[in-house]
Amino acid sequence: MHTWRTGLLSGILAGAIIAALKVVSTSQPGRDLHGVASWFALDGRNGSIIGLLLLLLLGGIFGFLFGIIQQQNTATLPRTLVLGLSTGFVFWLIVPVLIGTFVGHQSVLTVGTFLSSFVLSLVFGTLIGIIYFQNSLRHQA
Repeated sequence: MHTWRTGLLSGILAGAIIAALKVVSTSQPGRDLHGVASWFALDGRNGSIIGLLLLLLLGGIFGFLFGIIQQQNTATLPRTLVLGLSTGFVFWLIVPVLIGTFVGHQSVLTVGTFLSSFVLSLVFGTLIGIIYFQNSLRHQA
């Protein structure tokens, strides 16, 4: 029970960090959050707020799944990082590629879109792994 709660918390925190990175990444604060909302065809006048909420929700979902998968293993740094990178890759494959292509009608084949979504997804997964590992160390102590 502890692992899925730790995974859920790790995913929400990782989603918040990615949202913060998306806010400060352009000259217009929050403009990149519209891209997250457009994956689900929800970008409108309040696209930044919807994008923020979607990142927190998706972070929670993928963190929860991370915690369930990690439940079978002891938390070591290499294992959580590899599993975190795998989670980030699966996140990229499902959300920006599949959902963004079929629901939001976006193409991830352009170089800029591919790099920004792929790299941030891997950072997202790495953050889930690091935060999970730190929380599991604190729980063990």
